[in-house]
This record gives sequence, structure tokens and C-alpha cells, in this order.
Amino acid sequence: MSTKQKNLHELHESARTRGQRIADGMARIVGSWPFVIMQSIVLCGWIAFNVYLAIQLGEGKAFDPYPFILLNLVLSFQAAYTGPIIMISQNRQNHRDRLLAEHIYRVTIKSEEETAKMLNFIIQLAAAQESASMRHAD
Repeated sequence: MSTKQKNLHELHESARTRGQRIADGMARIVGSWPFVIMQSIVLCGWIAFNVYLAIQLGEGKAFDPYPFILLNLVLSFQAAYTGPIIMISQNRQNHRDRLLAEHIYRVTIKSEEETAKMLNFIIQLAAAQESASMRHAD
């Protein structure tokens, strides 16, 4: 990563609002394997515990009997909050990526211009050398 690219990244990171930092942190947590594994363990535990309570204490004694309506409510609540927050984080990252792509495009154009200048200079040097060698041969 070039210094300018790093500076663009640091500038974009330092300009984040508190909400954007929270959204990025939440997206980093929710989008990780440890979160997926822990959530899977909690869901399996929830279901297993309620099935155990239903079998041991009777059908109406589980705190969330089948079809696990409370579990569905908890998961819907989680999705309702994490979905928009992850979208906020993705939108911010897309904006940063667009800025970086624009910068890379400008650098590429500048590089092509410099390369064309150098090529023209080399052509001029070769022509000057050729004319000098022709004069020297005479």
C-alpha cells in the first residue's frame, strides 16, 4: 500500500462518526466465525434445554415450547438491528473503496503521462545520437 493510499485510508478512518465506528465494530463481530459458532451453540442449547424441560417436566413447563416462538422473536429482533447496522458499515466501506479506486485511477493516468514523456525523451535521445553518429561518420 502506497503512502498516499495509506493516508487516504487513515483519513477516512479518522473521519468516522461514533455511529460508523459502532457499525464497523458490530459488523466485524457479527461477521466473524466465533460469533456464528457461539450463536449456533446458544441456539442448539436453547432448543435442547426446552426439549429437555418439555420431556422431564411436561409439555407446558418449558419456557419456550415447540415451535420456539420466543426464540423466533429473539432472532427477528437480532436481525432487525444487525441488518441495517451492517448495511451502514458496508455503505461506508463502499464509499472508501470508491475514493481509493478514484485515487488509483488518477495515479495510473499520471503514470501513463510520465511514461509517455519518458518514451518521447528516449526517442529524441535516440534521434540525436543517430544524427550525431551520421555527422561523425562523414
